[in-house]
Amino acid sequence: MIRLSTDGLAGRHRYALTLLADLACLPSVLDADADVVVLGGFGATAAAPAELASLAGRSDLLRVDTLTGTVEVSTAALEAVARVVLAEAEVNSSATDRHGRVPSAENEMVRAGAEHLPVISTLARSLRRAAVDAAGSRLVRFVAPWPGGRRWAAAVTHDVDVLEWWPVFSLARILELVRKGEATRAVRVLAAAVRDRQPVRRALENVLEIELAHSVKSTWFFLHRRATAAGFLRGDVSYQPEGSRSRDALASVGAGGHEIALHGSFATGSNSSDFTAEREALQQAIGGAVRGVRQHFLRMRPGHTQEYMSVAGFGYDASFGYPDRNGYRLGVADVVSARHTTDSAGPALDLVPLVWMDRAQSKYQGIEDPQRWTEEALALAERCRSVEGIWIGLWHPNLATALGFPDAVAAFERLVSGLAQDPAQVPRPVARTRLPRPEIPARWRGSDARAQSRCLPHFCNAPRAPAPPRSSAEDPLFPDTCSVPDPSRPGERGRGPVRLNRSCVAPTRRQPRQADIRSDPDTRTRRHTRSRRRSCTLECALVAFAESADVPLELHRQLLAGVLHVRP
Repeated sequence: MIRLSTDGLAGRHRYALTLLADLACLPSVLDADADVVVLGGFGATAAAPAELASLAGRSDLLRVDTLTGTVEVSTAALEAVARVVLAEAEVNSSATDRHGRVPSAENEMVRAGAEHLPVISTLARSLRRAAVDAAGSRLVRFVAPWPGGRRWAAAVTHDVDVLEWWPVFSLARILELVRKGEATRAVRVLAAAVRDRQPVRRALENVLEIELAHSVKSTWFFLHRRATAAGFLRGDVSYQPEGSRSRDALASVGAGGHEIALHGSFATGSNSSDFTAEREALQQAIGGAVRGVRQHFLRMRPGHTQEYMSVAGFGYDASFGYPDRNGYRLGVADVVSARHTTDSAGPALDLVPLVWMDRAQSKYQGIEDPQRWTEEALALAERCRSVEGIWIGLWHPNLATALGFPDAVAAFERLVSGLAQDPAQVPRPVARTRLPRPEIPARWRGSDARAQSRCLPHFCNAPRAPAPPRSSAEDPLFPDTCSVPDPSRPGERGRGPVRLNRSCVAPTRRQPRQADIRSDPDTRTRRHTRSRRRSCTLECALVAFAESADVPLELHRQLLAGVLHVRP
């Protein structure tokens, strides 16, 4: 918990400082007299940006004063953060590749050779440690980075590019493999294409079955604009949204409880009216709201396209990823807001950066072994976990043998199982991850402070000197996982009293039949897990009650600890 001091900072530096506090999970208090750590900046307003590659490792970028309880961030670091997150080099660039995209070489992270490092998220972690060092005996509290008390997040996404005319795509892929000298793979593709009459439908069903087996919910981006011959030849929309295959795919994805979002056509990149028309048509087709968008081929003009998305009513954009490599295009492994100054300039849109994509390796890097794709994906996921961030991955559902990608289905299963092996972090749709918590305010009452936010933050205490560190597992008030709902999510919104919702807990598979229980050696483990979830629900109910009843912190803690230690 901190108090922001932005006097004398330029607007872009205020944005960068607020962003770092958000990434560090440090909520700001409303009261000017609160005895908390003060976060500010130091240095010249026109300071040159710090080098990105060493941004998180330089001690001179943070200044800590334990006597006054202040932490100051160099304006050189703030300038570097602003330039990267606002994608200023790409916004001001007039260069384009053959698909009309801003080349990756124009990106600040690529120029610095740091695209594989979430340098800004790492700097935020350093800021959090500095806040603890500066606090002394002052109260320090953090917001849990993700709903349900989770320490990191993952979301699997799919761009539905192929539903019709699949033989054309198979033939193009065979020619691509032959040019690369992959004759064996080309022969396998040809043989499978001759045997399989419905490879697109089978590939989509394989993806859904794998995700169902691992209790994963994903986000599917559908094109929803009438296809034309000219657009098809340019690589734009390749199937009719009102066709039977499109309707069947939408029904299958919706029946599985997955999120459906818009895959913006090429036409949407230059005006908001096409965005609005495609979004409304897709909403009508699925009978529900469409919150998210990702541009087809990641084709956009940074800044301008996001303005059109905001006007069309989208809540988030998942287009900020590299088309020809994997990494952190905005330097963060987190959700950030496109509103970039304190006077609310910029589109009212959340940016969800794309970290990894399958075709970045096969199409642009010449790596045809799907096993190597998943290795890089899981390595990037581990890096996101280390900074308590979010991993957003893109797997195209048309990756099957008959469509040109042998061994891809098995690789996808390895990827999903690797992401879901932590039972506390099962991937879920983008719209159900944490959308940002900008400037979560807290009201101050002496030694007690609580946040008021639309995302109902789950607090964690930092150790207060000279008390020894306390982990969340030792404190019954702050369990490792909980099921407090996030009202910002669709379907769970409720501005009134807090209500419990078990859907916030990682979904489980079906309950085993009695025959399965007798023969399954892991039954006791599953029973223990269910017992833990029931206990977690009780904890969250008490937390919600105390929050709504305005119970003081100490009484809240005693009440909760006493109830949880009662055994029936």
